[in-house]
Amino acid sequence: MSRRWISRFISGYKITAISMANMVVLFVAINLFVMLVNYGVRLVSEPVNPVTKKYGAEKLLEVYEGMDYEEINTLLKECWERPYRYREYTNYAEAPIEGKFVNVSEDGVRRSRNQGPWPPNQADFNIFVFGGSTTFGYGVSDDETLPSCIQGYLSDEIKTTNIRVYNLGCGYYLSSRERILFFDLLQKDIIPDVAVFIDGLNDFCFTGIDDEIAEHVNDSFSKRTKVDVSDLIKLLPVHTAARSVEYFIKSFRTKKHKVTPIEIIDSDLDSSRFSDTDFFDFVIHRYLRNIKFIRLVAAEYGVIPIFVWQPHPGYKYDLKNNPFLRRKFEAHGYGRQGYGYFAKLLEENPLGNDFIWCADIQEGRAGPNYIDKVHYSPAFSDYFAKTLVSSIFTRNLISPSSVNDAIAGRKNTQN
Repeated sequence: MSRRWISRFISGYKITAISMANMVVLFVAINLFVMLVNYGVRLVSEPVNPVTKKYGAEKLLEVYEGMDYEEINTLLKECWERPYRYREYTNYAEAPIEGKFVNVSEDGVRRSRNQGPWPPNQADFNIFVFGGSTTFGYGVSDDETLPSCIQGYLSDEIKTTNIRVYNLGCGYYLSSRERILFFDLLQKDIIPDVAVFIDGLNDFCFTGIDDEIAEHVNDSFSKRTKVDVSDLIKLLPVHTAARSVEYFIKSFRTKKHKVTPIEIIDSDLDSSRFSDTDFFDFVIHRYLRNIKFIRLVAAEYGVIPIFVWQPHPGYKYDLKNNPFLRRKFEAHGYGRQGYGYFAKLLEENPLGNDFIWCADIQEGRAGPNYIDKVHYSPAFSDYFAKTLVSSIFTRNLISPSSVNDAIAGRKNTQN
């Protein structure tokens, strides 16, 4: 090879190397610039919770009466920006927090009105309320949750401070996890007088969450570390900026080609995906099995079980009263149709006195009953609790006299 070719090769290599180095430097510089801009924007702008990002502040101000934007933002951040924590047997639980609006103990119990100690004082008449995020009260303060409202109505009716309602709701929980948590508490000798199970919404929605958790656990225990280049790319500031631009363009197109929310949601009814009766049978069969197991174990421990089928935003409710339904129900579309399927089965095979159907209590009620797509507003939580407590007394599951007799008997035993 002649010196001329060697010289050309070296010259070309230098040009290529310098060009590539310049490209790397430019790429790094652009990402640093975007990162600094994003950081500056965060400094001058107030951190926004995920609910406000999704729906906008104006809609939230309409449903949070008496609260200003700063208070709403704080409340929603305390609800939605807490990571879950590990809990044995159920895999996860609500993380503890001491906030302005949301307070959760180390044991995963959310504060309620007239909050009792944990573990509960056996001299009190103790009621555990199990459920998902609607029971926990995502989007409402401690004293506005469903269990808090139940506490208020029971205390007013029974006229005692020795009745204690405990909020054991947790995001994504359905009847199976509630059963596991209930059994775990019993084997730890934390035994209530009454156990209330609020179900329906998540039973039809989060059927695959155990598979998702298993996948994460398997990945974390895997000996081989997998590096996905696409995940690394997502960490780049430029990628974040590009996604923001993409979101802006999509939102612009959505505004330009407007379709009314009700038209979009009504398409769920025509979708075969949400009309799978085999799936409905699976969900209902699982729920009935959970009820059976809970009844058997509760009887052994002297606990009164109460099973409540909760309201669903898409069942017997005028969708025009929910300002947050701008898209399809997505996975909650199963419940919208599954509720009606379950109602027909119950007409032929009632579940007994301890099962309370509350799914249709919002029929004809203007609302707004929701503070987002599925979570109950403070006013509807109060209405739900009032209706439920009335049904409990009407069915004589508990009564003021039985509660007061139980409390008096325990005081006499202690004395």
